[in-house]
This record gives sequence, C-alpha cells and structure tokens, in this order.
Amino acid sequence: MAQKRPAPVKDDNVSGWKEFSSAEGQFTVSLPGTPKADIVNVGTPFGPLKSHFFVLESDKFLYYVSYVDLPAGPQTPEENKAALDASRDRALANHRLISENDITLEGIVGRDLLVDRNGLILKGRFFYARQRLYHVILTAPTNVVFRDGKPSANAKDRSDLFEKTSAKFFNSFKLTK
Repeated sequence: MAQKRPAPVKDDNVSGWKEFSSAEGQFTVSLPGTPKADIVNVGTPFGPLKSHFFVLESDKFLYYVSYVDLPAGPQTPEENKAALDASRDRALANHRLISENDITLEGIVGRDLLVDRNGLILKGRFFYARQRLYHVILTAPTNVVFRDGKPSANAKDRSDLFEKTSAKFFNSFKLTK
C-alpha cells in the first residue's frame, strides 16, 4: 500500500527553523519542519544494512539526513579517503559532478559534493564517524540553486536563497555523542 506524501512545508525562511534531534542517530540538525523518519534495507559492500533516514520536503527544497551502522568503519586516513571516494562514486552513478571538496565536522574528515542529477541539484555531505556513515543532503531544482538556471562550480553563480538555506542546514548538523 502506497503511503501518502505529506504536504510540503511552505516556509524556507531560515529564522523560523527548529532543531530536530535523533537520539538513536546521535545527531541534531535545524529544519523548517519535522522530517518523516523511515528505515530501509540497502545493499552495501558489507551486505544488506539498515539505512535510517529523515526527509522533509519544502516548496523549494528536499532535506535528507541518513545514517547506516557499519560492521567496520574506516580506521586510517587512507581508508577514510577510499571510503569517501566510494560514497562519492555511488552518489554520482549516471550523474554529473559539479564540485567536490574535503571538509571536516568536529575534526572528522568528510566530503562535500554538488551534483547535477538530471535537472535536480544535490548538495551532499558525507562523513564516517563511529562505524557509521552519515549523509546530509539538500536537493533543489536547478533554477532554485543557480541564478541563471545553469549548473556551475562557481559559488557566485548560486542563488542567495540556496546559499542561505544550505548554510543554515549544513552548518546546523552536529553529532551528539
């Protein structure tokens, strides 16, 4: 039986956002509403694993946070880089990479990607922490992300709304334990 999708949140005004926390996921993040939580089994190089995800749709953006508990996480900087490369490659399957940067979250090295997915732009951050893979993703149509509607690696080509919304969303993500 198909689940009815909730109506999108109509307000992307970042001043009205509230903190959402997941005790089990061990994170907090600010969002313009309450996300829908779900768990699905996903195929991974380790075999099937449970992916816990939280999704909120607004009138312009889709906010997504997920985590997967791994049987073993990367132990060395080289293993972490290889794992981040593999996560990037899975995210890029049949899509175009616009930009990629190494980032840190509370001392944990991660990856920031901007991807063109057939007219939708995905900005995602990926981290391996405590034998867990976190995905923090913001998706929007090309014309919401870029001033002229054309994908570009140049941050100056991005809309003020996208820059303000993505900064609030990504900068609010914190690990709690």
